[in-house]
Amino acid sequence: MKFKAGSLKLMKEMNKNLILRTLIENGKLSRAEITAKVNLSASTVSSLVSELIEDEIIEENSIGESSGGRKPIYLTIKGNSSYIFIISLNSNDITLRVHDMNLNEVYHSSLSKKIIYGNGLFAIISGGMEKAMNKLNIQREKAAGIGILIDESLYAANFNMLFSTYVFQENFSIQEALEYTFKIPVISEYSGRVDIEKQVEKLLREIPENYTYISFDEKITTSIYTNGKAFERNGERVIDIGKLLISPNVDIEKLLSPSNFYRKIYHCLGIEKTYDTEEKNTSFILENWEKVWKGEIESSHKVKEHIYEAADCITLIMKNLLLFFKIDVFILGGTLMNVPGFDNIVKNQFGKVFSDTKEIIIKSIPKVEKDNTLALVEKVRDRYFNDFSNRVLD
Repeated sequence: MKFKAGSLKLMKEMNKNLILRTLIENGKLSRAEITAKVNLSASTVSSLVSELIEDEIIEENSIGESSGGRKPIYLTIKGNSSYIFIISLNSNDITLRVHDMNLNEVYHSSLSKKIIYGNGLFAIISGGMEKAMNKLNIQREKAAGIGILIDESLYAANFNMLFSTYVFQENFSIQEALEYTFKIPVISEYSGRVDIEKQVEKLLREIPENYTYISFDEKITTSIYTNGKAFERNGERVIDIGKLLISPNVDIEKLLSPSNFYRKIYHCLGIEKTYDTEEKNTSFILENWEKVWKGEIESSHKVKEHIYEAADCITLIMKNLLLFFKIDVFILGGTLMNVPGFDNIVKNQFGKVFSDTKEIIIKSIPKVEKDNTLALVEKVRDRYFNDFSNRVLD
């Protein structure tokens, strides 16, 4: 059977991408190990690896121990082949980090000690990136992509900039402005949702078509996916539903805010919450949680009242969302999901309200206090390698 030249080129680039993916997943591998994992011939792998080394995408990194024959030479992604720029937008600062293709941070700078919007923000970011590239001696073509990490207390639409001439005026998102200026892909994500799809897939073994992720922090926010697509409201994919909930009897958003919720628990357990001892007090709660549910602590009944009140409010939120959206799976996250067994209480309360409806899956993801920068770096890197393959094929 004869293959057309275009088909052979496509197959070759697909195999190159397969080798890159395998190296990314495993960190470092020898040619023989790559051959075993990608199910290609040794000669094909050797030829493609040589091309990737020549293109300065991967490199020979180290020599391993011999098991009787020739010592294996390990290959890795070449760290300085390209660089990824991450801008973090928080309510009290703007920072820039630069990472190489092995996810190592090579540069860190504070661009502002306060949040800035619009054209001013664009000027600060673009100026900060130019300064970083000059300091690291990075040429423009070595910029792989930009990631914008937005704190969930902020709204992406607020960062839009105005481009104007004598003829017209038009609004651009900060993402569009940076893509146009630097000619590289830009990915913007909310900090708590950078790798939410990976977490959902890990939790359920697949990503459902109709699900919503609700985060219970100082704001109640949700991301809704219907028929596999993210629902947007006023251009935002993360919706502050706390402001949309109307309850004549209780301020749901205030009740479910972690600071207010834990303050009640602290009071019931007879401990005083201060910023210096907050971590210690939280540990105390977790350590004594079993005693609370066994009724061994004097004010256990009061603690349980607060827990069930919060669970009922969450059930009401889920009920309201079901009125407007087709949802098969609820993923609950944020600080409140750190309370041991709280997710099971929510499931039970929800089951009482919706006992006559089809089963709806409810899962929880505890809040992980970590910097999501690396998760976004990985996402930008994946986008870069996908675009790299597409550029070669074009």
